[in-house]
Amino acid sequence: MKKVFAYCRKSSDREDRQILSTDAQERLLQEYAESRHLTIVHLYTEKKTAYKTGRPFFNEMLARLEKGEAEGILTYHLTRLARNSFDGGRIIYMMDEEAIHQIVTPEKEYTNNGDDKFMMQIHFAMAKKSSDDTSQFVTRDIESKLLKGEYPGMVPPGYLNINRDGHITKARDNPEKYMLLLKLNRTLRREEIDPIDGPIVRELFEEAARGTQGLPQLRKLSYRMGLRAPKTGKMLSKHAIENLLTNPYYYGVIEYHGQIYDNATIQEKTRDPNRSIQHDALITKDLFETVQFALRQRGKGRYRKHNYTFGGCFLRCGECGGSVTAERQRHHVYYHCNRNRSHCSQIRWTREDIISGAFSAALYGIRLPQCYLDFAFSKLRKVHAYESQFTDALRRKLQSQLNACQLRLDALLQMKISPSNMDGSLLSDDEYVKQKKAIRDEFEMVETQLKTVLQQGLNWIDDCENFFKFTQQLATKFLNINTSIEDKKALLLLVCSNISIKDQQLAIEYKEPYKSLMEFPLAGEPENTKFEREKVLAVAEKPEIVEYWLGRRDSNPRMPAPEAGALPLGDSPMVIDLPHQDAKEEGKDQGKGAGFP
Repeated sequence: MKKVFAYCRKSSDREDRQILSTDAQERLLQEYAESRHLTIVHLYTEKKTAYKTGRPFFNEMLARLEKGEAEGILTYHLTRLARNSFDGGRIIYMMDEEAIHQIVTPEKEYTNNGDDKFMMQIHFAMAKKSSDDTSQFVTRDIESKLLKGEYPGMVPPGYLNINRDGHITKARDNPEKYMLLLKLNRTLRREEIDPIDGPIVRELFEEAARGTQGLPQLRKLSYRMGLRAPKTGKMLSKHAIENLLTNPYYYGVIEYHGQIYDNATIQEKTRDPNRSIQHDALITKDLFETVQFALRQRGKGRYRKHNYTFGGCFLRCGECGGSVTAERQRHHVYYHCNRNRSHCSQIRWTREDIISGAFSAALYGIRLPQCYLDFAFSKLRKVHAYESQFTDALRRKLQSQLNACQLRLDALLQMKISPSNMDGSLLSDDEYVKQKKAIRDEFEMVETQLKTVLQQGLNWIDDCENFFKFTQQLATKFLNINTSIEDKKALLLLVCSNISIKDQQLAIEYKEPYKSLMEFPLAGEPENTKFEREKVLAVAEKPEIVEYWLGRRDSNPRMPAPEAGALPLGDSPMVIDLPHQDAKEEGKDQGKGAGFP
């Protein structure tokens, strides 16, 4: 009996809604294992999306497979294993190295041969494309809902969501409120003013407009007036009160991702003069503006905000983990640990221009020479051309099957209505229904496969080129004097994480995929560096992996297995030595004022 790991997964992703529950998957896999005489070493059940890497049970299962504790994987469908290119490629790579001998599903068994691995690649690619499409569909659905004048989600306190049946949605269902809504004697719209909480919210706005109470006092007032958190029934948080009082939804517009949708915007985008916002305003716009002015006045003058490039808890102390603050002294900005946490010995200050230089060096460290990019993309375009040919052939084959099914349906109908079949001697009613159902099922299955292939798209080569073009320009954009402070922070947060400074050394952990890019031997080399294959292999920490990237010279390239439980690239943070400042600028190392120029 073959030993296998059983893997079940179901998440809340849109594409997983029609998948069996984990309990049903477990029952099906156990029954299938008994019928095929498979021994389940361990059954893994995971409730995480496969669109992103980092599933703990999945990684544990692959680590145990590398140790030889089982021969394969038993799963409900290949999409349960991976919906991202990294995990899918990792599984196929482990089959190449015979760490996985087979993957068993109730539909098919996949073994270590070229045809099966090729079909697995297609399944994983289609699952990845399906997830990408789902993200696009959700964005389009939200835009469509906004252009109909409806809020894409749960409406804020003071309003109620009404479903298509004319009832309050379950999240805020209340029989008393529903009876009050029925007294309106009209068809309920999808968003209605809450007959109980609505007047309370209006009174809260009127009280806030006076400017005599701050958010903590308004929070307690809302609780005394009867406003509660929807799920817990407790007092609303200070943040919730602030969101409520600054939400323009209450005066009859919708704000989504920083954009205001009002009647004019909706009519302009849809070119329909009859389109409008679907909910009634609870307050006037003048009252809303008065509240915004009152909130700004109460917070005005308490703090002086300095717009430092790396301020606002952007940096952390590498010793105590506290935030690094910035101060301007004699026309220079210095950064140092605020020492709010006890026993921190970091008293030296670091100038902003030196930190900025270290960040630019980190961004230059992920650039690749253009000669290598030209070489790599020439190979990728060949792979892209091959995939295009295969997809086109698969599309023609499925279209041919679809046409054949349609011809069979037409022939079946002609036989049924034929004058020779008046008495049902050629084809009875039961036989007609049975055969028609079988052909229709086959037709729908092929049609679904064809739609998936047509939606699959092969624009990944463009996405790859755009990514590297963006990466090549990161350091230049960071150093550009026209780049705003917010944009500089956004660039650094896109590439780096866990940024800390200790003993005037900057420690950075790159995010993926920039971490993998930084570990490549040619990363950070000058632009005019000549690409030499042998030289790259000589300096690589894992030459066998780099050799796979560059392409082997033999006719049967294979990638060696990674060490058990290890990725090809290291996870240790990058440490950048900051150049020591001049003694005159550094000052004494004692006391809070250390580091003044």
